[in-house]
Amino acid sequence: TSTGYVRRDAKRAMRGVHHSWLQEQLPDLETYHMLRDAFRGGNCHANRYFADQVVEDAHSADRSSSYPDTQCNCQFPISKFFDYGPASLDEVMHLILKRKRACLLAVAISGLRLRNPEWGCPYLSRDKCRNIIGGDFDNGRILSADYLETTITDVDLRIIVEEYAADDLFFYKVKHARYGLLPRPLIEETIEYYRRKTALKGVAGEEVYYTKAKNKLNSIYGMMAQNPVKQSILYHQHGVLDPETGELDYYPEDTVPEQELLDKSNRRAFLCYQWGCWVTAWARYRLEEGIRLAHQDGAEFLYCDTDSVKY
Repeated sequence: TSTGYVRRDAKRAMRGVHHSWLQEQLPDLETYHMLRDAFRGGNCHANRYFADQVVEDAHSADRSSSYPDTQCNCQFPISKFFDYGPASLDEVMHLILKRKRACLLAVAISGLRLRNPEWGCPYLSRDKCRNIIGGDFDNGRILSADYLETTITDVDLRIIVEEYAADDLFFYKVKHARYGLLPRPLIEETIEYYRRKTALKGVAGEEVYYTKAKNKLNSIYGMMAQNPVKQSILYHQHGVLDPETGELDYYPEDTVPEQELLDKSNRRAFLCYQWGCWVTAWARYRLEEGIRLAHQDGAEFLYCDTDSVKY
C-alpha cells in the first residue's frame, strides 16, 4: 500500500532518534486507556441556527495541510506521563501555564453551560463524555449539562474554559509530561512529503498523483494515531475448531489481554500514540481560532470540518 512506503520512510527517519528516548515515553496501560478516552478526530459541525437553510452569500477558508502543520510547528508530550493525582482547576492551570506541561485530564464537570447561548459550534462531544445528567444537546454536541465526566488534553481544556462556564470542575485523574517538538528527522520527512504534494497542486494532468501525494502526507499522522492495542477478529465460514475440545465453536472467545498486546506494540514502536492524540487536538484548537474569526465584522459561522470554515 502507499502507506507502506511512508512507513518505511518514517522508520528510516526515526533511526536518527535514540531508541531509549522513544521507549521512555511509550504509554503504560492506564495512560493508554486515558489516551483512548481523550482521542478525538476533526471538529465537524453545522451551526444549528442555519440548519436546513439555503445561504447565498457563503464564503470558505481553510488551513493548508492542517495535520502536517501541527506535526511540524506545535509541541507534543516527549517524556513519560507522571501521575499528579486529583487536582483543582487552579492547580491544573498552574501545570499548563506556569510549568508548561502536556496534561491528560479526567474531569467531572457540574453546572456546564455555554458562555454564549448562541454559539454555533459547541465543542464538547456527547460521544466523548460519560455519565451525563440533565444534558441538552445539539446534534451530538453538548449545549449544557447538570453533570458529566470526560477525558481531555490540556489543549482541549483551553477551548472548553473559553467556550463554557461551569459551577465546578474537578480533575480526579491527572497525568502530565514534558512538552517539546517532535524529533527533527520526522519533521524534515513531513516537510519533504509536503513539498512533493505542493509541487503537484494545480498542475494539469497530475491530479491523480496530487491526490496520492496528499494521502501519503496524511499517512504520517495516521501511523501516530493507530491504536496500539487491537484484537484480531477471525472469521471462518464453518466456525473455528476449539483447540481443547476439537469441536466447532462459532463464537470463539480468545481475546488477548490488553497488557500483552500493548507490550508487543511497544517493543516494535517507532512513533508514540500520544503524538497522534495531540495532532488532532492542536488542529481543533487552530480550527477554533478560525471559527472565532468567522464571527468578526458581522459574519456568521455556518459549518466547519477539520481544517475549513464556512461563514
